[in-house]
Amino acid sequence: LQWSTLLTPHNEHRILPTRLVALVSYLVTGQWNNVYEARISALVFCFIPALLVWYALRDAAAANGHRLLVAFALLMSVLPFAWQNFLVGFQSQFYFLILSSIVAIGLAARHHQ
Repeated sequence: LQWSTLLTPHNEHRILPTRLVALVSYLVTGQWNNVYEARISALVFCFIPALLVWYALRDAAAANGHRLLVAFALLMSVLPFAWQNFLVGFQSQFYFLILSSIVAIGLAARHHQ
């Protein structure tokens, strides 16, 4: 296993975070199991609505006006869109993409200067 192998394209995509999750899962459990990768993928997904809620409630003064935004973020996280991605650990790249986008937007909004 070379570092360059982690960066090689897979169907024209570079899926470094997903490959790292699979590698860490293998190193921790000692077996190659898609169920463990799917559990890690579900855990990564849980960070998406949690981060949205944290961004919405970060300022205590404006917390009262953002309750609708919190309810909307939680509602969107429980809707059954793309439920198949929870069953396949290899699909975690979508969650990493969304999570990194939310972090980037949050950083840009917070530190806009």
